[in-house]
Amino acid sequence: MWGFFTSLLWASAVVVQPADLACPSKPAITAALDHLGVLPALAELGTSAVGVEGSRMRVSFFGPDGSVLGVREIIAPDACAERADTAATFIAAWVGAWSVPPTIRAPVTVGVPRGEAARGLPGPTNASRAPIVTAQADSPVISAPPPLLPAAVPSPSEAPVIAERVRPSTIGVRQSRAELGVWFLGTHDGDASALGGGLFGQYGLTNHLAITALAETTRERELPVGPAVAAYRRSRLGVGASVVRQWRQLFLDAGIVPELTMLIVHGKQLAKGNTVTTWGADLDVRVRAGLFTGRVAPFLFLGGSGAVRAQHLTLEGSTDNRTLSRWSLNAGVGLAFRLGGND
Repeated sequence: MWGFFTSLLWASAVVVQPADLACPSKPAITAALDHLGVLPALAELGTSAVGVEGSRMRVSFFGPDGSVLGVREIIAPDACAERADTAATFIAAWVGAWSVPPTIRAPVTVGVPRGEAARGLPGPTNASRAPIVTAQADSPVISAPPPLLPAAVPSPSEAPVIAERVRPSTIGVRQSRAELGVWFLGTHDGDASALGGGLFGQYGLTNHLAITALAETTRERELPVGPAVAAYRRSRLGVGASVVRQWRQLFLDAGIVPELTMLIVHGKQLAKGNTVTTWGADLDVRVRAGLFTGRVAPFLFLGGSGAVRAQHLTLEGSTDNRTLSRWSLNAGVGLAFRLGGND
């Protein structure tokens, strides 16, 4: 007996207007709504009316107090079954927009009717547009006036009627930036010390990875070789990669740069000295820390390098020779200028 009265209650939520009563019929629309699973919600929210006049079909949705919540009029499909499916889809879309459960655990979707209605429906007027209700999973819903009807009936592959709020995040988002800078350094290679300077450039591939290029040279250092003195200058040029981290204005990066080196040597305290240039390669590891104030950043750096092979100094005409150290330590200060990205 209770099931009989429940069926009557659900059926009473659908009203077919007098015009063209047989197509679509009230039982057909009720069956289509039952297939979409919205009959219980529709019975609680209000009623609907479906009417056909000539080639036009009008679907209306009313609230519990009889107020009109939405009206749509489209070209009526030829088949009665398609008319019933189209009308039920409109009503289900309204139910999905106005019936929001207290807690959202999964997106709500609406079925798609067969026939011409699935190929697109007229969009709402400006007066019917309103903010979409959004909610975060397992959190209370923030109430807002729901839309009367989406611009088109969504397909299963399209966005749901109720969207889940997503917190914005910058993780993995590339912020294009580039830097140019100069530095002054002190270096010690195990045999002698010298001052020097250099230029560098850096281009960010991601928020935490950058390409680094540097070029630097030092003043002459002197090293005794037998009765003479060898004066040498070391210059190098390289391109490598750096890992970058930034906290507000403070930044820190660590880079590895393979380098091509040029060693220029000439003799002193000799009757006749000559100049020799040799080439080599080394690997430089450097850590830099600084503070950006706008687009300018002073920084400190500390690093070390190791040569692929050792270089030897030999005094001509004698057996006196000296092997230069393969390792060197570098430290200094510099100034960087940011060309892109956030200030």
